[in-house]
Amino acid sequence: MRRFANAAAGAVIAIWIGSAAHAAQVIDFHAGASASELRQAQLVRIPRGVRMQDLAVLRDDQFVQTPSGRQVQVGRLRRIQGMVQAARLHTSQPRAQGFPILAPAQGPGVAPRPGETAAQLLARPPTDVIRLKNGHTVTVAQLRAMAPYVEKRYGVDLSGRSPQRPRLDGPAIQVVSVSQLTSLPRNAPDSTILETPHHVRITLGELRAALRSRPRPAFAHTLVQQAR
Repeated sequence: MRRFANAAAGAVIAIWIGSAAHAAQVIDFHAGASASELRQAQLVRIPRGVRMQDLAVLRDDQFVQTPSGRQVQVGRLRRIQGMVQAARLHTSQPRAQGFPILAPAQGPGVAPRPGETAAQLLARPPTDVIRLKNGHTVTVAQLRAMAPYVEKRYGVDLSGRSPQRPRLDGPAIQVVSVSQLTSLPRNAPDSTILETPHHVRITLGELRAALRSRPRPAFAHTLVQQAR
């Protein structure tokens, strides 16, 4: 009987000690909590409104529990906060303006004249209003501002100068079918000369440029079409 009583007392003491140890491992964050008290806890329960600087005394390997019950390691919480701050800093930095800010086009505008080239279109007075195929209007001044971007993005010349073709003398690959073109190595140089059965020569670079197809906004489509 005495042995049973001793065992029962030992169990009660063990439960009490375990409960005390668990209580020491979990603490509710409050304004009067000391740094040493917070750092000794394995889990710190935080209320709403707690700021990251309020948790500066915690170790990275400790955990915090939010009011919703979710537990997050302090080190991970700090990394997330660092990424958020870096993203805010990135978006707050001033960015270079791609195009100058010009006055919007006024009036219905007119479509480009039949056969009018891009160079002729850009040579018009800057206040002329051009109506695009989608119905939007743009001034010649706006087209001039966007012309360098269109030339670089789509590989076209809007100046009206005759393009200088590469030299076409030397050995050439005779091409009689599309399958021959598709079988050419992907890394074949642009200077590779191709020749059709009708003895028409073209470089592989010229062919690649002609076959390049990319989605274009309306203003770019108009300039590219006028350049060709």
